[in-house]
Amino acid sequence: PPACNVPGRATFYPDNLVPTTASSTNTLLTPTIGVDSTPPVILRVSSVKPPGNYTAGDIIHITVEFDKPVFISEIPSLYSTNFLAANATNTIPRGMPFLNLNSGANALLLGYETPVTDKRRLSFVYYIGTGEETPAGAFLDVAAGQTVQLNGGSILSLATSMEADLTSIPAPGTNGSLTSPQS
Repeated sequence: PPACNVPGRATFYPDNLVPTTASSTNTLLTPTIGVDSTPPVILRVSSVKPPGNYTAGDIIHITVEFDKPVFISEIPSLYSTNFLAANATNTIPRGMPFLNLNSGANALLLGYETPVTDKRRLSFVYYIGTGEETPAGAFLDVAAGQTVQLNGGSILSLATSMEADLTSIPAPGTNGSLTSPQS
């Protein structure tokens, strides 16, 4: 069309465009656009709590760090009816991602690690229950072969909305895992 008008938005006049030819150096119509097609991956799992003996009622905060900023779906508030009802029946509320731990328990996603700076670090909380123990001779870690369980929630790239690659979580005892020396 000779002109495309969107009232209050923009007017496009094709006669004002200068096409790029083989001999032209005009780059007006040939912008270079880079698209990040790689999903966020998990770099490491860590905690500020050292390995040791803890008792029922103790709390361990676990951080899962991604290589790029992520967006998490809205999670149920710890004081919501949904969360309290699930807690009363010892279940995890739908929509709340969690980690399976080698103690047989789960660590629930709280949100971004505070203070929120670059949105690459997610904070999970593990409330130690009665009778929960790690396997003999082992320290607390994500259960072997497990990763972040979305449970109806989502973890996406903040820039592209691409789903995070949750299979990239370091295996227990390897570099970047909860039990690795640098955690």
